[in-house]
Order: sequence, then C-alpha cells, then structure tokens
Amino acid sequence: MSHCPICQRELTEADAQIASRTHCDQAQASLWKAQTNGSYADYNRAVFGFDEALKLNDRNETAREELRKTKKRYAEMALHKGDLELGLAVANPIDPDHASVIAMLRVAQHERDTRSKLLEMAKRGALAATVVFVVGVSVAMVLINAQKESAMAREHQALITTEQARDEALRARQAEQLARQQLAEALAKP
Repeated sequence: MSHCPICQRELTEADAQIASRTHCDQAQASLWKAQTNGSYADYNRAVFGFDEALKLNDRNETAREELRKTKKRYAEMALHKGDLELGLAVANPIDPDHASVIAMLRVAQHERDTRSKLLEMAKRGALAATVVFVVGVSVAMVLINAQKESAMAREHQALITTEQARDEALRARQAEQLARQQLAEALAKP
C-alpha cells in the first residue's frame, strides 16, 4: 500500500470510477429488463443503480443522463399503467424533458377525478331514483289497497242493499198474498 497521500487519493478515485461504471452497467441491464417487462421493481433497480453510480462519481455524465431518461421512462410506464401518482413522484418537475409526461399525468389525473365524480353523481342519482321508485310503489300500493277496500265496501253495501230489496220484495209479495187472501175471504162471506 502506498503511503503517498496523492497516490492514495488517485487510487481511491480510480476505484470509485470503476465502481461507478459497474453500477451504471448494472443499472443499464435493469433498465433494459424494465423496458422489456414493464416491471416497477426493475425500474427501481435502474434508478437506484444510476443514483449510486453518481454518488460514487459525481462526474459520471453517462449515469446522470441515464438517470434522467430512466426516470422519464419510469413515469411514462406509470402513466401507461394508470399509476398516476407514482408517475408524478418519479418524474422530475425541474427537468424540461419531463414536462410532457408530467402534463400527460396531470391530464390523466384530472380525467380520472372527473370520471370518479361523475360515477359518484351517477350512484347518487341511481340511489335517488331507487328511493323515488320505492316511495312511488309504496304510495301506489296504499292507494290501490284503499281503492280495493273502498270497492269491497261498496260491493258489500250493494249486497246488503240487494238483500234488503229482496227481503222487502218478499214481504211485499207476502203482504199482497195476505191482502188477496183476506179479500177473497171477505168476498166469500155472505
């Protein structure tokens, strides 16, 4: 091991550059896999790898550029899958290259929220319609039952009136027969 501080620093920087390139290569492989299978886990590994490469060597412009592109692709995949909040969390709002995907994510969020509100209003409308229908049917049933009871009462009254009329007609015939019989008896008496 060298005791020269300058040599030691140069060796440490060289090791960091090698480790940074290794992380960059591994992140590139994860990115390729993520783009092939759409896996968030692979996108996370790619972002982490490029980020680690930059921590080891902040002059690694390849890692910096690939990190920017990876985050944008990750946000685009989240948009494609409908994970809008994830996409907005991954995209970098100060990166002009990310502006278009951020705008699309916000538009999709607005459309989703609008659909959600419309669905909620439709549910409320359906509930209100159901309540009106149930109340309407209940009122109709009460009115129908009242009409039925009224009709049955009128029918019952008509039956009673018919019976009374028959009874009176029978009594009238009986009274007429009695009167004829009495008249016949009175005429038969000398």
